[in-house]
This record gives sequence, structure tokens and C-alpha cells, in this order.
Amino acid sequence: MVDFAIRNVISLYIHDYFYNFGAENFKTNFLAGTISMSDLILNNKILESFPSPFKLTFGMIGSMEIKVPSFIKLTSYGINIKVSDVFICLSMKKVDKWNKESVYKKYQDMKQQSIETLMRRSEVLNEKNKSFASTGLSFTGESLDKLITNINIEIENVYLMFEEPTTLKFSIGLLLPTIKVQSLDEFWNKIE
Repeated sequence: MVDFAIRNVISLYIHDYFYNFGAENFKTNFLAGTISMSDLILNNKILESFPSPFKLTFGMIGSMEIKVPSFIKLTSYGINIKVSDVFICLSMKKVDKWNKESVYKKYQDMKQQSIETLMRRSEVLNEKNKSFASTGLSFTGESLDKLITNINIEIENVYLMFEEPTTLKFSIGLLLPTIKVQSLDEFWNKIE
């Protein structure tokens, strides 16, 4: 029951980014505080809303694991996210689609749409939090802020490929073995 609720909340935020997000590639263990996803195929439309000359031809994430501290230690420990085996293939958008005015308008529309989507999701989560609070347990915004300020992200084996299959017919790739993003305190020390 709890695992199903966790999947539904996470699905609110990430299902737009993947073609195949579902129960078959999503596993959660509430007691251990782990959420695992595997073999996620990126939605090709992700980059369409960004002011970029590139389009996503194909993208895949081999695995993603999120470790969340137990409910008791929720506000004193952070979230650890480990992503591995990422493959991203990019190609150029057509030149007629790439001009300053159309990019600016698309970017403004995307920002407005993102704000509206986040507001709707926030309303849904607030309603769910109210029903959760009625059970005697609650999770305040302050607790959530403490949790979010201590996120550690590690991404391993990222392969970026750029291809131009139409006119020049070439491709070039870049392998990034590790990317780390860690929360730091005001003295640049890692927050444990």
C-alpha cells in the first residue's frame, strides 16, 4: 500500500520525462528507504521546450536508485541519488526552427506551462498531505526544506553522442565516467 502511494507521488513528477515509467521498472522498499528504477527510456520531447538547437534522438537511463533516510531520521539526513549507464543521443534541429523570436516565445510558454503544472501538482500533494496529517502523522514544509537542502547526486557512465545523419553524416561522442553533485555548508564542507 505504501509502495503504491510512493510510486504515485513520484509518477506525478517524472512520468512526463519517460516513455516507459511503470510498475515493471519501478521498485520501492519503504522500510529500507530505497526507490529503484531501471531501463528508463527518455521522452524525445524533453528538449523541445528548451531554447536549444538540439533535439533528443534517443535517451536511456540504465538505473536510478534513490535512498531516503528512515522516517525518524528524515530531517537530519539527506537524500542520495545514484544514476548510472546514461546514454543520450542528440542531433541538430532544423535551421528554420531555430531563431531568436520563436525560441524566446517557446521558452516563455514552457515557463508558464511549468508553473501551472507545478501548481496543480502542489495542490494534489497538499490534499494528500492533509489526508495523511489526519492520521496523526504530518510532514511540514520546514521538514521538506531540510531534506531537500541535503541532496547528493552521483551519475556514472554518461555517454553523450551527437550525430548529424542528414547532410554531413557524422557522429561524435563523449564519455563522462562520473558526475557528482553534493550539498555543501557555508564553509564548503560536505553535509553528511
